[in-house]
Amino acid sequence: MDKETSVTISEKIQHTSTSNSFATRIIKQSSEQEGEQFPPSEVSATYKKRRKNKRKKKLDDYTPPPVFDIPGVTKITISPITQKIINCSVGEQVTAEHPWKYVPKEAIDNLELSKTSSEFSPIKSEILNYPREELLLGYIADESAENDMFYICLTEPAEKAVSEIIDKAQKEQEERLNYAVYKRAKPWKNLGSEEDVDLMLLVTNRPLLEVELEARYPVLSTKCEFRLKLARNEKLGYTELLRGKKVYENVHKKKIDSAIQVTPTVASNMAQTIYTYPTNAWTQYEYEYEEINQFSAAFEENIQSFTATKMDTISDMLNVNGLINFYTSDYINLINDYKYTRIPEAATVKPYTSFTEEVLCKRKEIISLSWHPMWTGTVAIAYSEETFSSYKQYKPNKDVINESVYSVTPVLLWSFKDTLKPRLHLETSREISVISFCPLDENILIGGCKSGQIVIWDIRNKLDDIEKEEFLTVTQQQYRVLIYSLVRWMKNVKDLNVVRPIVVSDLKYSHKSSVTSIEWFSPFREMSKLGKIEEIPEDQKRTSLQFMTASTDGSVMCWDIQIKPTLPRIAFDYRTPLRRLKQLPSALNIDVSPIKALNRTLKPFYQIQLIEPKTTRDLPLSCLNIASTALEYKEQNPDLSRKFNITDRILHKPVYNRPTHHLVNKLVAGTSLGDFLIAGWEGFEFEEEEILPKEVSKIENIAKYHDGPVISVHRSPLHSDLYLTVGGKVFALWNSQLQDRPILWRRSKCKYTQGVWNTYRPSMFRLTRFDGCVEMWHLKTRSDKCIDLKQLSGKCLTGTYTHSLAMEQNVMGIANSRGTLRLYYIDHEPMDQSENDKLNISKFCEKEVQRKLHFQKWQNKWFEKHADLMNEKKQKELLLQKEQIKREKERLAEERIRQQKEEAERKALLKPPERGKRQEWVHQQWMAKEKKRLTKVLLEQKGLDIKVLEQNQLPLTKAAEDEQTKKLKQVQRLEKASKIFDDTVAVLFPDAIEPKVPPPIDPYNWEVTVTERTEHFEEYQRIESEFQEYVSANPYIHSFNWITFLNSGKERRKTLDGYYSRTSHRSRILKEKQARIKAAKLAEMIEQEKAKTIKAACAPQSRCHHCE
Repeated sequence: MDKETSVTISEKIQHTSTSNSFATRIIKQSSEQEGEQFPPSEVSATYKKRRKNKRKKKLDDYTPPPVFDIPGVTKITISPITQKIINCSVGEQVTAEHPWKYVPKEAIDNLELSKTSSEFSPIKSEILNYPREELLLGYIADESAENDMFYICLTEPAEKAVSEIIDKAQKEQEERLNYAVYKRAKPWKNLGSEEDVDLMLLVTNRPLLEVELEARYPVLSTKCEFRLKLARNEKLGYTELLRGKKVYENVHKKKIDSAIQVTPTVASNMAQTIYTYPTNAWTQYEYEYEEINQFSAAFEENIQSFTATKMDTISDMLNVNGLINFYTSDYINLINDYKYTRIPEAATVKPYTSFTEEVLCKRKEIISLSWHPMWTGTVAIAYSEETFSSYKQYKPNKDVINESVYSVTPVLLWSFKDTLKPRLHLETSREISVISFCPLDENILIGGCKSGQIVIWDIRNKLDDIEKEEFLTVTQQQYRVLIYSLVRWMKNVKDLNVVRPIVVSDLKYSHKSSVTSIEWFSPFREMSKLGKIEEIPEDQKRTSLQFMTASTDGSVMCWDIQIKPTLPRIAFDYRTPLRRLKQLPSALNIDVSPIKALNRTLKPFYQIQLIEPKTTRDLPLSCLNIASTALEYKEQNPDLSRKFNITDRILHKPVYNRPTHHLVNKLVAGTSLGDFLIAGWEGFEFEEEEILPKEVSKIENIAKYHDGPVISVHRSPLHSDLYLTVGGKVFALWNSQLQDRPILWRRSKCKYTQGVWNTYRPSMFRLTRFDGCVEMWHLKTRSDKCIDLKQLSGKCLTGTYTHSLAMEQNVMGIANSRGTLRLYYIDHEPMDQSENDKLNISKFCEKEVQRKLHFQKWQNKWFEKHADLMNEKKQKELLLQKEQIKREKERLAEERIRQQKEEAERKALLKPPERGKRQEWVHQQWMAKEKKRLTKVLLEQKGLDIKVLEQNQLPLTKAAEDEQTKKLKQVQRLEKASKIFDDTVAVLFPDAIEPKVPPPIDPYNWEVTVTERTEHFEEYQRIESEFQEYVSANPYIHSFNWITFLNSGKERRKTLDGYYSRTSHRSRILKEKQARIKAAKLAEMIEQEKAKTIKAACAPQSRCHHCE
């Protein structure tokens, strides 16, 4: 069979809707005619399927094809490993709906390697003798069997017969589906037939007729005569309007303004002028003149006299004009490369669509976004009430526990196919702060929680289940509607749009605070448990799935998805084990994630702690970046004839290129305090016994240039040592060769929210601002200001995200503060300048680094030369700093007093009135409100600001405060007048002071001689030795009985639980009395025993204080 014929039959097989039970029944019937025996389970299953088909025959009038005798068909068992080798895996290449598949003979390569281990060994000779290059295999969908069974055609007649049966079944099934399947209505396509339809409609082609009718019956029976109706002639002609009881206050006008003309009249005249913007331009024109054939005598005389007197000057001017050209532009001649004089054209943006969820994401912002690295038009978005780039002024009065329990912070998966609602809703029990797709596995999405845990979702086959179209007959649709109407009280737990997390990390070993960043390692490099990055050998043919996370608790943790789970030790379970299959059917393992076993057991294998230098405080990390190689992706099934449609999801696969940069144990991070740092770690030489090895990193470079938290750190794709950081109103460019300072930084009037390098033009970078603008910078063109500024929103922009995969039409997403991701078309940018841009960026970095180092060296020399000036300047700065601290304390004290005063006024207003004084209280409330309103209105009318007035009033307030302080000091000085007088008299007239009487002698303060001290010490040593001997001769033995202790505990428990509540009062008194008697006897026995022991010990001595 040629290749085209096999492809055609394969397409027929894939498009057929024949059930596998029908194909299996045909083979089984033909095999039974040959005498082949089947197990009882297969016979019963076949019988059930026959009964089912018979019932279908009555309902649908369906006639199965006749039974054929097909020799050359054999049944074999194929393991899952062999299925993958021959590309015939159950659930992927073959299913119950499409059981047949052609397999090339070359795929069965283990026939030549092994004679007994292969499943195809019994039919090896038939396969080798088969003339064609492909074999036809059929999958037997039997859930009762533990292994997967297949039919294989070993002869050409058998393959031809099966193909004919499949074709016949396909035709009958297509005819049956055309009449029974309900087809959904599709959009109308205009082909010109609507004109014929409009001809059959009744359309009014002329206006309606107006008909005027005139009747003979008179409208007015008699002639009307009008007369005057006076009010005085009527009974109720007059009504008195009385004034209310309200008393109106009159406003007396005391000042009258009048205008008097004191200046002459002014006349205004107008003239029509055309205002134009000033422009610099030049024009080329030709000199026009008329020929003069004959000059006059006077003209010739004047010319001769002028040339005689001015000839030297004219010759000098001509000589200068011949040597120097004053009308050329020197700027053009000074240009080395003309292309750098042109400003790169700014990318024009055109709106495409937007992603907005009004129900779940109301009053929420986009905190993190990740484009799918292998699927076009797919993006995951995490929402939160607050982002890292948001600045809010309020008191922390939120209930964090209440919000974590009741608030919904979803993670949604959007697609270009449907922009009105998200495709998937990724559930999580904790608020997500950052998300990232796995660059090697298209089904894995990782999220970092604000609780410090790591959450992993597996979207395997989730989008396919949602997007596949379901065909139902009218009866099936009615049945489904009826069932749903009867069980409305039941919650639908099988929502295909909801995806629950497959793995949640162990809380004990996770971060202690919010996760702020996720960075992936290179697939050809991995970190060991000792903390050292190693290269994966090429002969192992494997890749790593390791990533690194940062948190605000100052820790950086390393995780591995491929690690084997370690289960904790649990107590022995006496329950009898359930009887289950050793291996689940392959159909049940289609959507099972391979990393499901890591749920609740995932923990990091290495931790790096970052501590601020010269302190023991952890650095709150807000962003992280590590050196890794960007992966390249190519299309899985390229089709040159396919027309571009942005809504089509095109699948890609990664291209594995080994990294070329060296192994470096370094990381770059930014902190919430505005620090930029470069840190490294060394790892351990031997494996420790700790479950989570922990190492304190060594900070190589740290600097603070930002006036706010560092929100983002991005490495340049052209220069590996160039970093872009954004924080507060400052963005900076850093290089690892320059310590403690950036190579370039600029400050803006507005705060920045994100900074990223351009994807399609890596030499440019863009910054998003708090006022809704996007800045585009190109350092080679201009380094003092941006080359392009676009206003894309009226409110804050939280970030810009370019589509990760290249398409014919580039797309960029811009997130705003309302939780909306707006998508724009952007123009393609030239890619041929990448090498020149890389060279220019390198030159720029080297030049700036050298300039900074040279300036730093000169500055240090100047400081050493003028050390006295620097010390004096530092002292002045210290004094100024102390003065500022003092003023700040005074300001805070004043602010505190003002707040207390306002709080007292507020409480006074809210205080309920006293009894009988409610009217006065209401009047006071109204007057206070009116006072505030009048103050506000007057300030608005006069164009004054209360803050400006307070600022202008500060000097006067300061002078008044100084005067008040001066008076207070005078009062305090006067209060000490008597003491000052006494001190002055004591200094001037010391004889006049009466001598002080000495205090009485302390009777307890007496001196002890050396001899007495020696006697006391010897007496102490003697007594100490005696008692040491007594203690050693009579050791104390503590008796403890576990049974007595447990019995007493049980008695106390029974007493607390009310076990003896029914005991009478008399019995309780008797028990207490007996206990007291027993305790007294026991105490008496102890005293007697103690006395005997003391007497025995004191027997050798004549007298002892114990005996006394």
